[in-house]
Amino acid sequence: MKQLFYLAFSILIVSMTSACKKSSDPTPASPANSTVTLHATDGNVYWNGNNETKQLAVKGQLTTKNLVITGTGFKLQVDTIAGIVGTYNLTPTDFNKFIEINTTADVYVSYNNSGQIVITSIDRVNQTVSGYFKLTMMSSTGATTFTGDFKNVFYPGKSSMTAVINGANWSAANPYYGVNNGQVNITGSNGFGGAPIFLNLENVTAPGTYEITLSGSYRAEYYTSNFIQYKATSGQVTVTEYNSISKVIKGTFSFTAPQVPDTGLGGTPGPATVTVTNGKFNIQTP
Repeated sequence: MKQLFYLAFSILIVSMTSACKKSSDPTPASPANSTVTLHATDGNVYWNGNNETKQLAVKGQLTTKNLVITGTGFKLQVDTIAGIVGTYNLTPTDFNKFIEINTTADVYVSYNNSGQIVITSIDRVNQTVSGYFKLTMMSSTGATTFTGDFKNVFYPGKSSMTAVINGANWSAANPYYGVNNGQVNITGSNGFGGAPIFLNLENVTAPGTYEITLSGSYRAEYYTSNFIQYKATSGQVTVTEYNSISKVIKGTFSFTAPQVPDTGLGGTPGPATVTVTNGKFNIQTP
């Protein structure tokens, strides 16, 4: 029975590593065509001589709450569930969705005006976002209608999972989470066949703090590189952000786990108990 367990566990680790390959790829370099193209439709704004169109090199920041794109003389922000493709309407009373444009002659702002910002695509593997906008902008000389688009704007960031185990730093090369019949399974392993942590949380649909027990709804396990198993008897997992649509989960964890008797493949015996502290996870699934 023990040999069958180790064989099954080894297959599980291989499958997890394969399934998480995209998440563990190095953070890609910023694409060369990360730009915003601006155009003043009434022809009253000139960027360079008589050229009324301008392309700006920009960078992005994307979370489940905000999309922010900034460049020289330009800022775009969309708040609330901005990690989702869709149309976001600007209104006179919403100051958290806006565009600002600064030229050498004037400053244009979309506050107290109307328009739309549309996110057309989000590439979570290459970490880029694209879309377009059309809105009325105000300046010292009056109203101007701007249209434009943002193409493959790069937003830095990478899934991560870290902890301290009996005083030693641990980090996952390929953190991953999935949902199966209402159970959120968070997994991290520091390389092929190496020291994984499993967090199993039943019926988690929103941020909150969950107490870890040995056989309850919220459980944690740790395995050494030679498959000595540890099951947590106490601890906590705090989910600080969870969005099942944009596939992002963030939080912290800590637990104490005694060794499960008669586990491991031999070699150096593990400690009787492992104490996991300062655990953190920030996982985005493509």
